[in-house]
Amino acid sequence: MIIAVMLFSLIAGAVVQSVLPGIAFLGRARLPILMSIVIYYSLVRERGIVLTAAVLAGILEDALSPLPLGYSAVCLSILGIVVNRFKDDLFSESFLTTIVVGAAAGIMISAGMSILLWKGDLIMDPFWWIVLKAVGSGLLGAVCVPTVFYMMMGLDRMVGNVQEKRHPFDDEAIRYI
Repeated sequence: MIIAVMLFSLIAGAVVQSVLPGIAFLGRARLPILMSIVIYYSLVRERGIVLTAAVLAGILEDALSPLPLGYSAVCLSILGIVVNRFKDDLFSESFLTTIVVGAAAGIMISAGMSILLWKGDLIMDPFWWIVLKAVGSGLLGAVCVPTVFYMMMGLDRMVGNVQEKRHPFDDEAIRYI
């Protein structure tokens, strides 16, 4: 059921991300919905699921945009591996963690994609525009990642992929006399 939820969320996220226009005063940065889904799986699942989500998200993103096929998959895979590597050091379900990881990831993905496209002579944007777009992507990541994270957590709980959180004092093994 994890794969079914992943495919549904990736396809829905790709459609929403490709339909919504970029925000002009943030350097035409777009909502990083697919990146947010990869971050969700990076914080709550094991590495195989993370890489599957990252590669599928990257292929979908590249297929629905004028980017060369594979650039986004590489960037999202690196992001997924790094976040997954440090997920035990983070409070994975913390609101603040998702904001900080989303902002940092937005900046890094935007900068990484710009560097790859610049090295391939596919963009000729000035440096200030690349910085503006990276900052805009970081701001959108700080807003979008927590939203998508908790929506995905709710969806996973609804279908039974994640156990419902219990209060620590609700232990059935403790009997009071």
